[in-house]
Amino acid sequence: MKCKFCNTRMLPMRALHGGSRESALFSTWECLVCPHAVRQVQNYPDWYSLLVHHNDKWYELSQTYGSQTGPLLTIYLISIEEQDDSDTTYWIQSEKILERKMDAGLTPQNVESKLPTILVFS
Repeated sequence: MKCKFCNTRMLPMRALHGGSRESALFSTWECLVCPHAVRQVQNYPDWYSLLVHHNDKWYELSQTYGSQTGPLLTIYLISIEEQDDSDTTYWIQSEKILERKMDAGLTPQNVESKLPTILVFS
């Protein structure tokens, strides 16, 4: 699968270990070549998300262009916490903080500058 923004072959969202070989029948793919990570889902060409680190927090901005719903922007705040004072075990939580019917025109190049405005005025 190729990134809709830079046309680079994407990586499946799966941990591969040295010497391992796995089937590429994955649904979620990630581009790490773009300025901000891009995620796309196979068989859903009208959906993508971008990951952004802003004010010491991680956000995932998901843009959908559905024929029935129209454009929909959803923003998730991603929290990462250590579990039981461990250096190796973490809790990861994704919380929906915004959902609006809009086309934000997000790209990996502009998402960092658009995020603060969207958060303030939505």
